[in-house]
Amino acid sequence: MKHDCVGRTWHPEGRYGSRTHKVDSSHYQENDDEDYKKEEGEEKKKYSYKVGIPLLQSKVSLIQQILDKKKKQQQQPKCEITNESSLEEFLRTTPKVQLIYKEPIISNRIPKVEVLDGTVRSELIPPTFDVLMKKVLERQQKRGDGSVVAGRKRKHSSSTLSPSLPSFTFCELFAGIGGFGIALERLGGECIFASEIYQPSINLYQQNLDTTHLQPNQTIAGDIWTIDAHDIPSHDILVAGFPCQPFSTLGLQPGFKDDKVISGRGFGTTATATTTNEVKRRRKDANNNSSSNVTEHDTTNDSTQNNNNTNNSGRGQLFTQIVRVLKHVQPKAFLLENVPGLLTTPAFSSSSSSSTTTTSSTPTTAWQEIEKALQNVGYHVYMEAISSRGLTSQARKRLYIVGLLQDKTRNKTSKPSFQFPFMPDLKLRAMDVLHTQNELIDASLSSFISMGIPESLLSILQQQQQQDTKQPASYFQISDAQLHQLLHKSKSWKPAKLAWNDKTCDTIDSHYGISIGKGHSQLVPSPAPYHPRKFTPRECARIMGFPNTYQLGDFDKTRFFVSNNTNDNNDEDNNRRDNTVDSRFNGFIKEQYYMLGNAVCPPVIAVLAGAILEHILSSSCNDNVDEKGQDKKENWVKKGLETGIQLSLDAISPVHLDAVCQRLHSSYCQ
Repeated sequence: MKHDCVGRTWHPEGRYGSRTHKVDSSHYQENDDEDYKKEEGEEKKKYSYKVGIPLLQSKVSLIQQILDKKKKQQQQPKCEITNESSLEEFLRTTPKVQLIYKEPIISNRIPKVEVLDGTVRSELIPPTFDVLMKKVLERQQKRGDGSVVAGRKRKHSSSTLSPSLPSFTFCELFAGIGGFGIALERLGGECIFASEIYQPSINLYQQNLDTTHLQPNQTIAGDIWTIDAHDIPSHDILVAGFPCQPFSTLGLQPGFKDDKVISGRGFGTTATATTTNEVKRRRKDANNNSSSNVTEHDTTNDSTQNNNNTNNSGRGQLFTQIVRVLKHVQPKAFLLENVPGLLTTPAFSSSSSSSTTTTSSTPTTAWQEIEKALQNVGYHVYMEAISSRGLTSQARKRLYIVGLLQDKTRNKTSKPSFQFPFMPDLKLRAMDVLHTQNELIDASLSSFISMGIPESLLSILQQQQQQDTKQPASYFQISDAQLHQLLHKSKSWKPAKLAWNDKTCDTIDSHYGISIGKGHSQLVPSPAPYHPRKFTPRECARIMGFPNTYQLGDFDKTRFFVSNNTNDNNDEDNNRRDNTVDSRFNGFIKEQYYMLGNAVCPPVIAVLAGAILEHILSSSCNDNVDEKGQDKKENWVKKGLETGIQLSLDAISPVHLDAVCQRLHSSYCQ
């Protein structure tokens, strides 16, 4: 009975335990109980109080089974309990049992939560930050619904920037689903070249961002290894989030030696995922004359030289392609993103270091090697590890690398003073991005779409079920087997790791939803007696800082297997349901998790880009003072900060947006 009739520690009702407690006599009428009238003397004192047991009103079935078993042992007729009313009547007539309706007793073991400040560079807070915040909140109030300025296939910011601010162009390598592009378009940027190899990510990029200025032919280029640098037009800033798996502390950190090929991940896909051998063959054909490596710092080859060894064109060497493009195009600045593990990953394996003479000037980590390569192609390099805690609802710590083109007319040793900018702590928590319970039980089409389940997939689910559509929450709740594995076999999982309303979410990574039973994916508590559930794709997008109007794509039924068997032996979801449609559903949802987990946080990118644009655009203006006598340099920093905050608000659940704005107003605008 304890699992189904009381709130467990993974339920909101029992987060800190379901307390049994003494019930004060004022809550019941002793004279109403015939048993109390029969008691005398010491026996009466024995029953002078009652023990309160917190039961869930919504659960009847298991209580019915227990009572039937007890009646059978006592050779009494069964007591039929068909609903809450009959259960209530039965409990009322049971000796020494009385129903009391009251608020549950809160546990006295609630731990103190340490409040962490997510502010970045608090010493650089603008003197007029309260004015800026008030401006953002007033504009948000006028918009009302939290929708973003840009719609589909439109520039994100052309209507919001001051005409006095110059525009800029950018190139996005390893573009993914456009996390960089969303932020830069909001700042008035124009993307003129983008490269991405994973077709589902390309589809989302084209669906949500402006591709009308992409060269050549308004299309996204594919494999970066096969792209001639001459085909990349001149631009102001290059952005890229090169693959982090070789440097992540969650793995073995193979670094530059990681030879896995990025060819698109197949979640039950058939024809769209390019095979590893085919990618390697194309790269070899395109680069059959290249043999150098990033560790050689070769600066003599022309733009067609890809600086890679054809025996190792894997994701560990993808950074060399950024260096190649920077060397040939020479944009004014770049912004790169990766994991902090880059700072500690060894530059060379033990086998390679044995044949290399190590000196004091030889790089010992991957970061030192990368920094040297960037400096050798003409850039001043800066880096800082920054958490997205202040601008999103997750604690996602990433390494951001900024490069400013060296001025050839000046001494190379005079390094410009670039400072990573101030970022406020908006104190966003899980409740600000999660769906409400009413949304999760709403089986309407609009509710499913709002969670990232497209109509095309929902129609297939309805046809297969041949019954009324299930509630959206049921598709994301974990199974009995997965909960049992978490409770009894996982060494790391505990209910405290759930995404409780008042907590910051864990980092969303590309493996979210894989091996749930091992406790590697954060789950959301569900009301008792239901099991915890996974984040919906829309919730993952909000956690990452993507606006609510970002479209999460359609379901292509030709891309997924029509089979009862799957090849993912590490995910218990394969055994959760045994029909082909649910296998398709799981494949589609995992694909969404994969793409979102590999993305960057647009609000953070917007703030960082504003600080970079201050250097590369303000210095290029002949007149650094606008018509109001204000410095244009400072405008870019403020615009980046303002845009980042606005993007954060655009990612809040519309249901909770007003409450968040009121909270921010009371914190910053009093």
